[in-house]
Amino acid sequence: MKIKIDLLSYTLTGSGEGAGIIDIDVVLDDFGFPYIPSRRVKGVLKESAQEVCDILGINDYKIINSIFGKDGFTEGKLHIGNLYINDYKEIKEEIENLKNDNDSPYKNFVNSLKITSYYTTIRQQTSIEEDNGIAKEGSLRTFRVLKPGFKFEGELYEINPLTKKEEALLYLAVINLKRIGTSRNRGFGEIKCAIEDITISSIDNAIKYLNGDSDNDATEEIKSSDSEKFNGTNKENVKKLSYKITTLSPIVLAKEIGEQNTINTEKDIPSTTVRGLFANKFIKEFNLSNAAHKDDNFYNLFLKNEILFTSAYPFKKDKTYYPALYLHKEKGEDNGKIYNILEKIPDNKKTKSLKKMVNYTNAKEIYTYSVSTTFYFHNSRDREKGHSIGEEIFYYEAINEGEEFKGFIIGNEGYLEEIKRIFGDKFNSFIGRSKSAQYGLANIEFGDLEDVDKLDDEDKEFIIVAISPIILYNEWGFSDISVKALENYLKKHFDCDIAVEKIISKTEYVENFIGVWRMKNTRELAYSPGSAFKIKINGCNDLKEKLNHLSIYGFGEKTELGFGRVNVYSYLEEKYKEKDDKEDSDKGIILKYSKSILKNIVKQKAEEIVKSKAFEKAKDFHEKHKNKKETISNNLIGRLEGMLFETKKYDDWKTKKLKELDKKPAGETLKNLNLWDYLYKLDISDKYENMFYDKLSKAIQELNVQLDNFELSKTYWISFFRYLRLFKKQGGEKDE
Repeated sequence: MKIKIDLLSYTLTGSGEGAGIIDIDVVLDDFGFPYIPSRRVKGVLKESAQEVCDILGINDYKIINSIFGKDGFTEGKLHIGNLYINDYKEIKEEIENLKNDNDSPYKNFVNSLKITSYYTTIRQQTSIEEDNGIAKEGSLRTFRVLKPGFKFEGELYEINPLTKKEEALLYLAVINLKRIGTSRNRGFGEIKCAIEDITISSIDNAIKYLNGDSDNDATEEIKSSDSEKFNGTNKENVKKLSYKITTLSPIVLAKEIGEQNTINTEKDIPSTTVRGLFANKFIKEFNLSNAAHKDDNFYNLFLKNEILFTSAYPFKKDKTYYPALYLHKEKGEDNGKIYNILEKIPDNKKTKSLKKMVNYTNAKEIYTYSVSTTFYFHNSRDREKGHSIGEEIFYYEAINEGEEFKGFIIGNEGYLEEIKRIFGDKFNSFIGRSKSAQYGLANIEFGDLEDVDKLDDEDKEFIIVAISPIILYNEWGFSDISVKALENYLKKHFDCDIAVEKIISKTEYVENFIGVWRMKNTRELAYSPGSAFKIKINGCNDLKEKLNHLSIYGFGEKTELGFGRVNVYSYLEEKYKEKDDKEDSDKGIILKYSKSILKNIVKQKAEEIVKSKAFEKAKDFHEKHKNKKETISNNLIGRLEGMLFETKKYDDWKTKKLKELDKKPAGETLKNLNLWDYLYKLDISDKYENMFYDKLSKAIQELNVQLDNFELSKTYWISFFRYLRLFKKQGGEKDE
C-alpha cells in the first residue's frame, strides 16, 4: 500500500534542530530534499484512528495497538516508510548525476541550500504582551516551513497481514487525517491524505466492517505449524546460497565508536545480525516460540551450526565491496592513485587510509564505494508529561534507504534448498535498533545456489585480508591479537612452518547482544575487518586444499558465528587506479524530473548575481561621490525605492513614476549625478552577457529559462539603492 499527502498550507514537520538563524527546521536529506519522517506520520495516523474509534463508539483500543504497536516497545503489523516528494528517486538521481558530471553547467551552483529553498520558505512568529500590545522580549522565533502545493508519498508495509477490520480502521484514519506537524492548531499543516491499493472501497464499507461482530480474516493470521515442515536432507555437497538485503527504511547497526551521545552504524551487516534475522524468521515460521532450542531442525541450523552465515557487504551494480585498510591515498591529492602499503610504502608521499570499501576489477584498477548514511536527531520524551526532555539528546547514524548488501549462507546443499523453499524468494523483516520507530525495515531476497569459491592456483606466499573481525585466543583462553597468536593459529591450520612477513591492521572490541539471554556476551579484542597479513609458508602438503578451506570457513575463534572470514590473494599490486561506476555509465544526462527545480535554481542564481552587481555599482558610486557637495539624500533613496516597488511595468515607470521627478529638485539631482538616464531606461537585460558567467548562460539556454527582465531590473535598482544607503551609513554621512 502507498500513503499520499498533499500539502494545502505551510507545514512544519520539525526535525527538532535549528540551523543558523532558523530556530526550527524541517527534516532534510543530505541533498537538501525535505521529507516527512515516518514516525510523524505514524503518530498522527494513530491519533486519527483513536478519533475514529471515539466517533464510532469503539472503546477498546486493542485494534489500534495491533496496527500501530504500543508504547514504542510492541511492534505493530504496519510499518510506515518515510514520505518523500513525488518522483524523489528519479529527481535525486538526476541531481546526483549532474553534480558528478564535471562538464555539467549546473555543477557549481546546484547545492543543498538551493534545493531546499525550492521546497521551503521562512516564517517568523512572536508573542504579544497583553498589557501594551507589543512583542515580548526574546519571543521572536524563525521557522523553515514546507510550501503548500507539494505532494509527498511513502510506502505502507504489512509486516503481518491486516484483518478486514484493521484495514477498515486504517482507511478511515487516513481520510480523517487533516493536519500534521507543529502549530497545526494555528493554521499550519493542513493536508489531504489518501491511501492506495487498499481493499476497502468506501467509507460506508469501512464503517460496516469496523462495526461487524466477527473478523473472518483473523484466522488467516495464525499460520499453521503443521502445514509446512522443514525437511532438510543431508547431501554431501557444500554450496553457498546468496542473499541480498535492501534497506527499505534507515537502519542502525550500532557500532562502538565516537562520543556517548552519538550511535554510529556499521557500514556492512554483521554475520551475527544476519544469523539472528534468519533464526527469528525460522522461529516465527514454525511457531517455535521459547521452545525453539528443542526443535531438531532449529538446533542443527542455528545452534549446532550446520550452516554458516557470512556478513552482508555493500552491493552495487553487480559488484560486492569489501573493507581494505591497507589501501591508502596521498594526503591532499585527488589524483585517483591508490597505494597498497602492505606491498610498498610510497617514497616521499604522505598517505591516509582510503576509508572506502573496494572491489577488484583487474590487476590495475579498483572500484570504490561508500555506503550512504544520515545522522538523525532524537531527544528523550517524558511519557507522563508527554513532551521531550531537553537535556537528553542523542543522534543515530543510520544507513540510508535503498542501499543493497550481499552475503552468503554456506552449508549442506540439502539444508540450503529447504531454507529457500520455506522462506520463499523474498520477504521483509526488521534488523538493527529502534525497529518499532522509523528504523530497521529491510527486504531479503534469495539468489541461486552456487558452488563455493575455490582458488585457481596456490603460492607459498599469499595475502590474507580479513572481511570480518578475527578473534584469536592465547594459551590461557583470552583474546589476543599478537603475532605469536596469529602464527600459532596459522601453523595449526597449515601444519607447517609459517612466517608472518607483514601486517597492516587495526583492532577493535566485539560483543553482541544475545536476545535469549537479554544481555551481551563477552567483550573480546579482535583484528578489524580490512586488516591484511602477508604470509610466507614452507613445506606444506595439500596447500591449495587448505587455502580453499581458509577461504570458505575462515580461521580463529567463533567462525561458526561469522567471525574470522577472509579473502585470500596470491598477489596484489603495489598501486592501483581508482575507478568509479559512473565512469562506465552513459555520459549523456537526460533531464526529465528535475527541470522545474533546476529552472528555479537558475533564476535564484541570476538574481543573486544581479544583486552582487548592484552592490559593486553602489560601492563605486559612493566612492566617487562621498566627498562631493551634491549627493543623493537618504530621503530620495527611500522615495525611489518606494516608487520601484509600486511599478508594475516599464511604461508606468517611464511615463508616470519617474516622470513625477522630472524638472524638480530631485530629478535635477539625479541628472547631475548621471543617474537619470540609467534610471529612466531601468532595463539592464543588455548587461546580462557581462554579468552571467558562461556556465550560467549555458544553463539558461539549455533549460530554456525565460528570465523576467522587468523584475530582475527592479531587483538590481532596489538593491543598488539599499546598498548605497548602507555605504552612506557606514561612512557616517547624514542628510543636511
